[in-house]
Amino acid sequence: MSVRITSAIIAAIAAGPLVAQGGATTPQSFQYELIGGWSSSETDASPDLEINRYIVAGIFHLKPVTVGDHPWNEAPFLEHSSAVNVGVDYTDFEVGAFSADGPRFSAGYTFADKETPIAASVNLSLGTLDGDAGVDIDFTDINGAVGYWLRPNALVGFEIGMEEIDAGPLLEIEQMRYGFFGKLVHDLGERRAINVEAHLGMTSVDDSASDEDNFEVGVAGDFYFTPQYSVGALLDFSFGDAASEEGTTVGIRGSAWFCPQGAVNLEWTTFMADDNNGADEDTLSLFFNLRF
Repeated sequence: MSVRITSAIIAAIAAGPLVAQGGATTPQSFQYELIGGWSSSETDASPDLEINRYIVAGIFHLKPVTVGDHPWNEAPFLEHSSAVNVGVDYTDFEVGAFSADGPRFSAGYTFADKETPIAASVNLSLGTLDGDAGVDIDFTDINGAVGYWLRPNALVGFEIGMEEIDAGPLLEIEQMRYGFFGKLVHDLGERRAINVEAHLGMTSVDDSASDEDNFEVGVAGDFYFTPQYSVGALLDFSFGDAASEEGTTVGIRGSAWFCPQGAVNLEWTTFMADDNNGADEDTLSLFFNLRF
């Protein structure tokens, strides 16, 4: 069975964690954030593969984060916030007549500070899905990143991660990813801004029968009409010997803060395989954020 692994590697130092505060805060600051949502992906394989994930997560910022007049989504990034995150999701996995489900747990730490040019993060996610006929699926995902602040609003760095799926005698795939990333949030004036992200690296896919490498490059961007509202798009290319990963990913996304403490985020992506041994994949995600 050919399965395309969707990497969970996200450089937390280049993302806006979720947070809230134990003491008094104002609408312009927060220290805790909660996130809840759903993500569904369908892979056009033979038979088709469908994965649904229901996610609850939280992040505690070590210091209150000031929202300010910059994009609200980017506040933790622009304020160089250190944070601890934990999460759990329930995953439902179906392929043909086979199904499996169960929880996956995650935890991580992000370091950033305006007094130092270095930022770093580490994240771990693991879980076991109970499958039919006693066939369980084990998931393990470990990733880390180290970055350097070129400017207070621009970060570049190196990231590495490993993702493994083990279904006993039926399937065992290990994927290694490593490369460089960058992120810039630029103020356009009149309360408008843009966010630009890029990554460049290699992916190694080991399915026990072969160990093949792909080169990957991608860009993403968001335009903030106001600090509360944004629309964005992403484009990724993967090419090389790993046919299951070779192809093009395109996507669109948007976010809206309907009040200082709450937001909704929506993203849709599609992966178009370049090789007959690969499989097209569509993913839709909907998340809600609460800040305190």
